[in-house]
Amino acid sequence: MGKSGRVFLVLLSVLVLAASAYCAGGAILVDKRIPTIDVLFQASGGKLPVVVFAHNGGAKKEDWSDYPHELAEEGFFVINIGWTDNNGSDDLASAIDTILKKYPNRADSSRVAFVGGCHGGVKMAPLMNAASAPYQLKAAVFLSVSEMISLPKDHVPILGIYSTDDHLGDYYKSFTKKLVEEIIQEPKKVVAFTGTPHGNELVAQPASKDSIRKEITAWLKEYTKA
Repeated sequence: MGKSGRVFLVLLSVLVLAASAYCAGGAILVDKRIPTIDVLFQASGGKLPVVVFAHNGGAKKEDWSDYPHELAEEGFFVINIGWTDNNGSDDLASAIDTILKKYPNRADSSRVAFVGGCHGGVKMAPLMNAASAPYQLKAAVFLSVSEMISLPKDHVPILGIYSTDDHLGDYYKSFTKKLVEEIIQEPKKVVAFTGTPHGNELVAQPASKDSIRKEITAWLKEYTKA
């Protein structure tokens, strides 16, 4: 192979590596260099409010569908975490800390919100008690959280959403409703979706995604605005 051919292969390799790290979709950059975390944000501009996603137990970060990209287009710095550890929240805390340190000029750590689906929300709850966290939490969204959680008395505003006919069964139908309507205290807003989606499925399935995304996006904008 001649010199020009070797140069071409080197350039091609660089381009492939760059594409794996950053994918430009319109004005949105997607950083996938950490396999378990997707980071999405506008290509230009200053600091952006941060939204952290934690998917359902047994799901994966891709199961949020294109909603993380949609929120990035709305002006949020999105951290979409793929987690596998059902015990504790250290993995989420580490992921958030890593990305905030990596993007100090784009991620506004004084305006952070959580969006958790089912056990993803359970994992996020302890982080709402963390007074020493390297960020200021402004709001949270719980989708079909089906386990008991402990929240600080003066917790941030919570948007709680559940499905009236959750396809996972009677326990999920009753507990996800009880949690947001009775157990979680004010400040909060409760949305009952008449349908079957569970957790992150609420923003991905055609029957629910438009109305639920509208609710979540409005909530995030309200509480993370500068």
